[in-house]
Amino acid sequence: MLHPSHFSSSPAGAAELTRQRLIRAALELFTTRGYHDTTTAQIAKKAGIAEGTIYRHFASKQQLMNELYRAAQRWATKLVQETARDPEARTARAQLMAVAHGLFQGAAEDTAVVKLGLLERLEAVIDDESRKTAREFRLALERIVAEGKAQGAVRTGAVEIWAGVWLATISHALEKIVAGDWKPGDAGVRLVILACERWAPLRDKTRQSLRGAHRSHVFRHDVIRTTQSLAARKRVAAPRPRQFPCSRTAGCFPV
Repeated sequence: MLHPSHFSSSPAGAAELTRQRLIRAALELFTTRGYHDTTTAQIAKKAGIAEGTIYRHFASKQQLMNELYRAAQRWATKLVQETARDPEARTARAQLMAVAHGLFQGAAEDTAVVKLGLLERLEAVIDDESRKTAREFRLALERIVAEGKAQGAVRTGAVEIWAGVWLATISHALEKIVAGDWKPGDAGVRLVILACERWAPLRDKTRQSLRGAHRSHVFRHDVIRTTQSLAARKRVAAPRPRQFPCSRTAGCFPV
């Protein structure tokens, strides 16, 4: 999962350790109190440093938040890309399920990272670089969905829409896990996984087979109705039995 050291590639000296404490403190406060209700003074107090020290590492609270957001998005993108390269997940459906399980596990292990990066509404404060990073995550997902269309496992339509539908379904479980209501192996999570498996239609061959079966059923039904109708008409139009008039002298004989 994401560690504070992932936010920087520099050696973990005294300044870097201070930066990491800032990052962890801000991440916790942003996801518990909210970005707008968190002050730099609160972040500094949580990190055990002077408030002015923050500005040695970040130009503003907004920049600090964007650093956190991009790191969370990069983690999610890496998860998708590594899953797509996994030889054991050969189909797009298997890859999407593996990504879902990875996100669920991440939400259980580091709730703040998943909450900030994937669940919080931060459109008003994220910068262009963060938007680009978020788009990279969506594009990685869309590539898997596009592969699913090529495999016949995803219905026709805009790839970005189906990727959005999938992510919205997964986000419901992520919110429950982050809130502590569910764990990755709970029945609710399994139900969400099942919903993700059902959101794509049947493969083309199966769908054609079902259409053929439906047409065959309709044909048989029409034949039965026609046969019953003809039988009913024959009963109505059938001639009366021949009468055998009687003669007093000759007895009964056919006319």
